[in-house]
Amino acid sequence: AINAENNTQVVSTNDTFTTNAGYFDSGGIHSGNNGLLTVTNGTFIGNTGNEGGAIYSVGTAQVSIDGGTFNNNTFGSSG
Repeated sequence: AINAENNTQVVSTNDTFTTNAGYFDSGGIHSGNNGLLTVTNGTFIGNTGNEGGAIYSVGTAQVSIDGGTFNNNTFGSSG
């Protein structure tokens, strides 16, 4: 659904991510390579990804999560 990397800043507040699918990364949000991700009161339900169902963070990414709901998210190899 969202790819936050290469010095990108993403702020998500009260957003819902439902039944998203990612083949390589996360079904919900992928953050890496100096990406800055802030999630406040997010809802992640039924997302699937090879490397993280709801959120996948790698490398030098900065991730902040404040509250939220995570249900039935699945991943394939790591996450």
